Amino acid sequence: MENGDIVPIIGRNHGACYENPLFEEDGTVINDTQTKLHRQTDGLRTKPYDLPNAAQTSVHYRPSKPKRRRGLYILGLLVAVVAIVAIITIVIVGQRDDSSTEPSKPGGKVGSSKEPSTPITRPSLRPPTGKVVLFRTKVIDGSLRIIQGPFSSYKQEYNDKSSTSYSLFSSSFTYQINSILTNSDLGASFSHIEIVDISSGSVLVKFILHFDRYVDIYATTSKDIAGLLIDGLSDSLFVIGKQSVDIQLKDPALSVITTSEPGVCVPVTSANCMNFSSWQMTTFPNILGHKSPMEVASSEAAHQDLFQMSCGKDFWCAVFSPKCKNNKPLPPCRSYCKVVFSSCGAMYPESNISALLNCDDLPESDDSSICLPDPFKPGKCFTNNETRCQNLGYNKVAFPNFAGMRSPYQATDLIHLMEAIGGATKCYKHTMLFACTALMPKCSGTGQVPYHAVPPCRSLCNAFKSRCSVFMDIFWNPWPKDLFCDSFPDVDDSSVCLGYKTGHEPPSIEECPAGEDRCDGTKCIPLSWRCDGFQDCQDGSDESAIQTTLPLRKCVDCPAGMFRCSFESAICIEASSRCDGIEDCPTASDERGCVQLDGGGRQGILTMYSSKTNDWIQVCSVGWTKAKSDKVCSQMGFRDSSSQRKVNSVSSAYFTLTSARNGSDPEYIGSQLKQTSKCAGGMVISISCGLPVCGTRPAYIHPSLRVVGGDIADPNAWPWQVSIFGGADHKYFCGGTIIAENWILTAGHCIGGLQSPDDLLIRAGQPRRDTYSPYTQEFHPAELIVNQEYNFQTVDNDIALIRLKEKVLFNDHVRPICLPKTTKRLPVGTRCTVIGWGRQGDTAPDYERQIRQVNLEVTDWDKCKHAIENAEIQVPYQLTDHMFCAGGGLGHDSCAGDSGGPLLCHLDKAKDTWYEAGIVSWGVACAYPNVPGVYTNLPGYMDWIRNTTGLDYL
Repeated sequence: MENGDIVPIIGRNHGACYENPLFEEDGTVINDTQTKLHRQTDGLRTKPYDLPNAAQTSVHYRPSKPKRRRGLYILGLLVAVVAIVAIITIVIVGQRDDSSTEPSKPGGKVGSSKEPSTPITRPSLRPPTGKVVLFRTKVIDGSLRIIQGPFSSYKQEYNDKSSTSYSLFSSSFTYQINSILTNSDLGASFSHIEIVDISSGSVLVKFILHFDRYVDIYATTSKDIAGLLIDGLSDSLFVIGKQSVDIQLKDPALSVITTSEPGVCVPVTSANCMNFSSWQMTTFPNILGHKSPMEVASSEAAHQDLFQMSCGKDFWCAVFSPKCKNNKPLPPCRSYCKVVFSSCGAMYPESNISALLNCDDLPESDDSSICLPDPFKPGKCFTNNETRCQNLGYNKVAFPNFAGMRSPYQATDLIHLMEAIGGATKCYKHTMLFACTALMPKCSGTGQVPYHAVPPCRSLCNAFKSRCSVFMDIFWNPWPKDLFCDSFPDVDDSSVCLGYKTGHEPPSIEECPAGEDRCDGTKCIPLSWRCDGFQDCQDGSDESAIQTTLPLRKCVDCPAGMFRCSFESAICIEASSRCDGIEDCPTASDERGCVQLDGGGRQGILTMYSSKTNDWIQVCSVGWTKAKSDKVCSQMGFRDSSSQRKVNSVSSAYFTLTSARNGSDPEYIGSQLKQTSKCAGGMVISISCGLPVCGTRPAYIHPSLRVVGGDIADPNAWPWQVSIFGGADHKYFCGGTIIAENWILTAGHCIGGLQSPDDLLIRAGQPRRDTYSPYTQEFHPAELIVNQEYNFQTVDNDIALIRLKEKVLFNDHVRPICLPKTTKRLPVGTRCTVIGWGRQGDTAPDYERQIRQVNLEVTDWDKCKHAIENAEIQVPYQLTDHMFCAGGGLGHDSCAGDSGGPLLCHLDKAKDTWYEAGIVSWGVACAYPNVPGVYTNLPGYMDWIRNTTGLDYL
């Protein structure tokens, strides 16, 4: 009976080819509603997980095709019912078939025959030609890791087989695996799957595949079954790590091993090596002492991680199936072994290679008949299979590469990361040229260059590193420690190095696109920004009364000696009327920015702007009082004055106190000052102001109409917003908020793994991201502080602080935001505003040039968690108690590029005072329907902020 029930394994079933439902290679957004900080027709968006969400991933999560979505919905909602019905059906059918074909097998499952009453076409069960049966078995062990999908988060209930969670998981998983194997070449003999263990990280499942009859095991069986599971689960609720599938093949009679006769060369039968190694014949015992193909196959199955990646695979083939030379096994050289152990050892998480093999036991010789030398010295050439690098025109690549990697697999991962960074930040337009020449270097085919590989030119390497390496740090992939730009040549000879002309090319000035005009010689601005009253060009040409570019627009032409009130108004007033305490402009812009202390800050000698001399003049101390110091500090945006003192001064001009002018506002100190040439006693006043007033917008004028769904923000609307730039070319990638004179608040994932702050630049007072603003202030970080509990894998505790080297100078256009005064969560339904420069949607080519804003409502936490877990798009993050959700409406959300920016709520609507309640953190795509965005819950971090900054008043 056993001889008649032996079933050979032919291989995986290739009858169907499925697209992965989570990714789209062409980047097409399947759902057109996925727009960000976005209004219905011209709205805002501001999603967070930029680069990184970059972050932290090089691929965008995408919804599946419409037909597949319907299938996933059905399977997701009814999976338990379907599983139970399917199991019952299989049992009933099996019982019926069993009763009509053959009796139950002793010790077997009732109905396990599965032979149909009417014949169906199956693949041939004849043994593959030329393959050797290693052994036969009825049991195969295996394990795999679930990394995405509704079952990718480990639950403690999985340890309790009586729990509902375990029942749902096990019924869904066993139904899926049973379906895959029943419809494969193994279907005639497959019985059932048994779940042995479910453990964390993400979810690791160990199982046993049971067969009714003995099945033939070949050298390729492990890979064939793994391939069946990978293909079958690729379009299911269980998204698995392809490298995590481990199939263990155990020979039940392994204790009885036929010893091959020493000194006899036999063909290599290892599935891992017979089409990989450069030799076809091996012998026994091998380097590990294995005496037969069966013993080798069993040992390889137990150490599959040694062969799953190309790093060191050639070495392990030389160990398990050594080359037969002179009728003896040719061992690898000792130096070859040590190089593999040092460069590839960390890639073998399952195998203890030092216990498996001791390098010192191997011979060392320059004679290739004694031991096999390292094939990577001076270099080993491979076929270029990396599609991103094939367009460079060379078919062979050499390893090790210039980062010390011995594996194309390793190099491909880093190339993908560089591509993602280049796409998200546009840090260097030749990113892929450098990535390919450094990580997939051209094989020269000669010994004229090191390792037979043509390196990138030094100039190309330095150009990429200066612009983009900061983003590699942020994404926890620092610059490779063995990649040294200065070690490369830099000559215009492609046989010596590649990319010389590219590395030396001057910055290009591209033609302005349709609808835009040249600004400051290198930039382009939309025509709608001309003559809008807000200066975008440093030379002022965009607001010049004389316009030469069509279509001509009329700018406000204030004559000499006149002052234009603001971009909100086309009114011109006498320049001498500025800072006199009388509001002549409708927006009172003529009385803003009239006082300062020693050129900025909140402590120093008081100076007043003089419209006569267009200069800052000190104020005489005669008659000065504490009340007047309080008035000055209030006018500058501080609560009051903490002290004042008289200071000696020698000057040719002063402001002195006088009676208030008729019609003036006494709240302006300028209403009581006049310019004189002398100061009695020659003493001027020095003031120390108290704490800054937060959350106010003195330069902002409410428009009469607003677009509720989201719109472009007024340039003066959000004075606390900052933009964070990285690299030598200052590429924007994240937002933040001013909370104190030298402190910026942002998201933890905007800092990530960055250790040095030197490559970052922060700008405040710049509402249009890439143009000049007369209110812009630039700062350099002195220290980067990510919350100690931040988890870059789950994005939990996503908060960071940046301490600035320079102090922020507060004025009407640059102000700090208020922070929460309570540790309580925002009530559900609270309506707040999100702002940022993030992309308008998943496929938008770049970040926005103007700050956009959108109004969102805080949503229920549990409903948000349910919506995220049940969305078609699955993300590798988890909603925790340190987060809250807002939005979820059609076309209203934050998006990539808004990360680190604030979610703002009214502290006092009557006074138009705001505070920051949350930080833009992550989300499911951008404005994905019915799925809210996720924000760091700021009230829960106030103690950490105070302890870190030392500012008790925050």
